[in-house]
Amino acid sequence: MQWLVSLILSLALYLAGSAHWLPAESVYMAPVLPWVIAVVSITAIINGAVSTKMSVEHRNLNQKPIILVELISQVTALVVMLALGLATRSIWALVAGFLVSALRRRSSAIFG
Repeated sequence: MQWLVSLILSLALYLAGSAHWLPAESVYMAPVLPWVIAVVSITAIINGAVSTKMSVEHRNLNQKPIILVELISQVTALVVMLALGLATRSIWALVAGFLVSALRRRSSAIFG
């Protein structure tokens, strides 16, 4: 559901920008923003496929595996963001890092 709402929001933002309903100096008029929102919304689908073992660990107050998964996913995302950021100097480096973090969390060997 969140994915669909995000896609609708990005489409509405694109249409509002195309129709010049937003001020020209507004950050919402950035032509890349609707695309970034649409791509980042994919993480809602990825996060929906995360194992329920993480919820069980939360319930049992077993924080060690949860913190380990989060730490590994964040460090992986940071490396991807830095490498792509230095190579491209683009907002897409942040988007890629965000997606890699969600994918890494999803594919964790601990909860897989």
